Amino acid sequence: MATTSKDSATTFTTPSDREVVITRVVDAPRRLVFDAQTKPEHLPHWMLGPDGWTMPVCEVDLRPGGEWHFVWRRSDGTEMEMRGVYREITPPERLVHTESWGGDWAETLNTLVLTEEGGKTTMACTVLYPSKEARDAALQTRMKDGISQSFDRLDKYLRTGANSGPGYKKHPEHRIEAKAAGVRVQVAFNGEVIADSREAVRFEEGDYPVVYYVPRKDVQMGRLVRSTHQTYCPFKGHASYYSFVNGPINAVWTYEQPYDEMSVIKELLAFYPDKVDSIRVVKE
Repeated sequence: MATTSKDSATTFTTPSDREVVITRVVDAPRRLVFDAQTKPEHLPHWMLGPDGWTMPVCEVDLRPGGEWHFVWRRSDGTEMEMRGVYREITPPERLVHTESWGGDWAETLNTLVLTEEGGKTTMACTVLYPSKEARDAALQTRMKDGISQSFDRLDKYLRTGANSGPGYKKHPEHRIEAKAAGVRVQVAFNGEVIADSREAVRFEEGDYPVVYYVPRKDVQMGRLVRSTHQTYCPFKGHASYYSFVNGPINAVWTYEQPYDEMSVIKELLAFYPDKVDSIRVVKE
């Protein structure tokens, strides 16, 4: 027998042994709701579950067969991640994708359908589990609380902030400091120095390791090739990537059009430490 439970304005039903259907009405047109469900500039503002979490990684390749990857981080350093593959994309009414938390948790197939009436949108998400046992195990977690809080946040975001640009100044709890490094930064790859700069920017963000951003004029750009990979940071903006010619892919990232408050790193390059021989900081 199908059962129903309600948390705030979000409704959860179990129409079959393997399904959970999550329904919520939000005060926004479905075009905007679809964007909020699929675009990296929106997702980190609301898909956060309980208070105290941020989404520092939000990667979306919105096409059939494209992958998505989210990482959540709590102030104590705890992290969770989730990923999946898009199966069907029909803007602004339907989205089908897999979802996996990894470990022992079962992969699900999620189907989101959006219907609009009178300027309001009903979101109906059907989550299909591989078995009743997997479905019941998920329901025993705080899944419903987390989803309900996220949808509450989404409803507020759609009414007040979905069309405004994000950035770290709106989130003072997320510490960011960017300033001239005042040192010489050298990056080596395959036994050769391929970046050598005295004009690097030292970038500190939360509890993450310090990053040095280097001007392009100080990098052997001929050793790099532009990648199609892109990511989004709610505090800095959209990042583009470079790979090494005949070497590691997506080894270098750059913010070519960062948010105004992050203009100090515009078009500078940063290297992943695990994809180069070394990043050497020399005090002169």
